[in-house]
Amino acid sequence: EPKEGQLAKFGSKGTNFFVSFTPVEYGKEKKGKLVIETAEMYWSYLLKGSLPKYIPPSKP
Repeated sequence: EPKEGQLAKFGSKGTNFFVSFTPVEYGKEKKGKLVIETAEMYWSYLLKGSLPKYIPPSKP
């Protein structure tokens, strides 16, 4: 997935984008920051995510 790209110009229909998260370990809540900056605007979002409860595989 790209880490950078172009947004449609202000006043146009807009640009859809998706944010995904691939955890590498289980533990406490994960946080990240998403920044979108254009010539006209600046958006900053704090993203919070949690992982599903770990259930170990059952023994055969």
